[in-house]
Amino acid sequence: MKQTETKPKILYVDDEPHNITGLKAILRKEYEVIGCINVRDAYTLLSEQEFQIVVADLKLGVDDGVDFLDDIRIKYPLPVKILLTAFFDFEAAVKGINKAKIFSYLFKPLNEDEVLSTIRIAHEHYLNNALLEYRKDELEKAHEELNRFVYSASHDMRAPLRSIMGIIKVAEMEGIDDRVKHYFSLIEKSVNQLDAFNVNLISYFKNSKQETIIEPIDFKEIARDVFEQFQYYPGAENINFVINTNQNTPWMGDLFRIKIIFNNLITNAIKFQRSEITNKHIIFTCDTKDPDKAILTFEDNGIGIDEANQKRIFEMFYRATRENSGSGIGLYIVKEALNKIGAQIRIESKPNIGTKFILEIPTTLNIEE
Repeated sequence: MKQTETKPKILYVDDEPHNITGLKAILRKEYEVIGCINVRDAYTLLSEQEFQIVVADLKLGVDDGVDFLDDIRIKYPLPVKILLTAFFDFEAAVKGINKAKIFSYLFKPLNEDEVLSTIRIAHEHYLNNALLEYRKDELEKAHEELNRFVYSASHDMRAPLRSIMGIIKVAEMEGIDDRVKHYFSLIEKSVNQLDAFNVNLISYFKNSKQETIIEPIDFKEIARDVFEQFQYYPGAENINFVINTNQNTPWMGDLFRIKIIFNNLITNAIKFQRSEITNKHIIFTCDTKDPDKAILTFEDNGIGIDEANQKRIFEMFYRATRENSGSGIGLYIVKEALNKIGAQIRIESKPNIGTKFILEIPTTLNIEE
């Protein structure tokens, strides 16, 4: 392999050939300088070869060096851009920094020490950025692989968990003594907890990946379906579910994420009921009078959340109390789903009185594509 093939490459665009010869002479020992006298040839070279540094004269005949460096910035982000000029032009400097994001300047006539110093620093900058990009790509790849693994594992675990639940039910039907029945109830409780956690992980993965799809939404129908779904959920048998809505026409929104939000907030309200009271309730209210947003509230008379914990309940795996078997991921998923549709949530809660979640969900006009 020739020595020049291992040298960092510099593309130098200057409409004066003797300037190209001069830069090549200064950098010949450490760098390979490839020169061209017009922007058209520069674009061709960039498409054919990989350069670490691009140097362009401020004036390139009818073309502008800053415009050229700005134009290649998006398509070729890694090469470090340097502007060459015969004098310091404040307006050009501002334009170069703000528009083309140039790294540095060189001035004519070329000073050997200044050129070498500037190019060496630019090359070091390039290497640091290249390493950062590589690590970023590796991190994104690892993150994607981990997400796929978690989703696949969570999905695959649901089948054996349901099989365990089925076996427990069959065993109970066969007739077992109270002691064994107690043990089975503990197993059933643990299996339900693990299955609920798997469902949350699957919801989290889908929420992070699925594109926004706008569909007609009937909030009353969704609430009714979710309440019916949780009718036989452990702890729900003595809860009075109430629906209040003034929605008269379909509301357009992200149905998938709305359902995620409903499921998690209602599950949460069921889990954190007070065992000692008999008038347990969960009240869903929907107000769509404002054309710009829907205001939804989920209110319960459960154990409540103290003010200190209210600031952290939307953090992943954070649990405000140890009295319940929650995993600490449900409200995090709610917050992530709300972020996807540009919605806001706030909480009003007092210990041993209850909790109210108030959601403001914008119309589709305010959802970021």
